[in-house]
Amino acid sequence: MTIDNLASGLIGAVVGGAIVVWAGQWRWRRENRAAARLLYYEVLNNGTILDALIKQPIAGFAARLSRGVWDAQGVRVASIVSGFELNRLGAAYLGVENLVSMRPLLGDQKWEAWIAEGDGKSMLTTTQDNFRRSAAILSRAINKKPWWPGPVVSGTGAWLGLGPAGRILLNP
Repeated sequence: MTIDNLASGLIGAVVGGAIVVWAGQWRWRRENRAAARLLYYEVLNNGTILDALIKQPIAGFAARLSRGVWDAQGVRVASIVSGFELNRLGAAYLGVENLVSMRPLLGDQKWEAWIAEGDGKSMLTTTQDNFRRSAAILSRAINKKPWWPGPVVSGTGAWLGLGPAGRILLNP
């Protein structure tokens, strides 16, 4: 075994390791953006329900507020937004939790009055504002272009998931 063989093997191992690490990071970023997309739709849905609650405080609307995607994908989304933006998202979902948790304590009629006239009205408008801002945060995170869109490979087929000019499709 000569020095040339050892050097070639070492260079191949380093390049191969770098490619594996890069591919893993690229996949992780793509999955995080997909999680942010799912959360974006949940935020839009919750915002629509909060708009309806402001117009007509009906207790049944509160049951339609959702936090399933936030609970399942919050960690992934946290890796692509800043700390301030994450706090805004958390505040929106804390507001939902507070609104929903007051309903069984007060009962439907008192809850509707609390939302229409009491302290619940300010909580509802603050939560609505937090969801509007959260939608803007997630929209920016989803549409943020990575510093490098992926490898440019010529002569490869669609079986690799490549788009025009051999670019890997980030948003298929």
